Amino acid sequence: SGPGSSSVFALAYDLKDSWYIGGSFSVYDGLNQGKLAKISTDGDHDVGYLSSGIGFDNSVLKVLPLPNKKTMVFGSFTKFNGITSSRITRILEDGLSDATFNSGESGANNFIKSGIRQSDGKLIFGGNFTKYNESISNRIARIFPDGAIDNTFSIGSGFNGQVYAIAIQPDQKIVVVGN
Repeated sequence: SGPGSSSVFALAYDLKDSWYIGGSFSVYDGLNQGKLAKISTDGDHDVGYLSSGIGFDNSVLKVLPLPNKKTMVFGSFTKFNGITSSRITRILEDGLSDATFNSGESGANNFIKSGIRQSDGKLIFGGNFTKYNESISNRIARIFPDGAIDNTFSIGSGFNGQVYAIAIQPDQKIVVVGN
């Protein structure tokens, strides 16, 4: 059974054997999942995933499985398992927080709705934030795999409205859509 009356905002396949769903739900299949659940391709709920913590304190809006079996999670949350992680965090394969990822003291100052990984491992994400770790980043930013902002990513003044989705073309040009 699904998340009940709460919403699902994110769906991602990890290219191995699992689907991730994220949203505003707290319970999935009768268990506390804290806004994120992992489901096998057969539909079986991975009951061990995130079961040792309280999960996210607010909605998960984007889930991005990474090739190293870690998962980036973006949203409107400010905490994961009681630890500050302002709207962006990386989770290990077992569902625990990845301590090697550091979004700084402040992370993003408003929600992150989209994210994508470049071939060099850097992450580009967008949403409604105007700062990432106290650096001005009007609704789009690029970070290194460790969470540090990539200041060489020149966005000019950024966007004047929310970023909804980001894609990377085969020629590595970035396509952004939003409001």
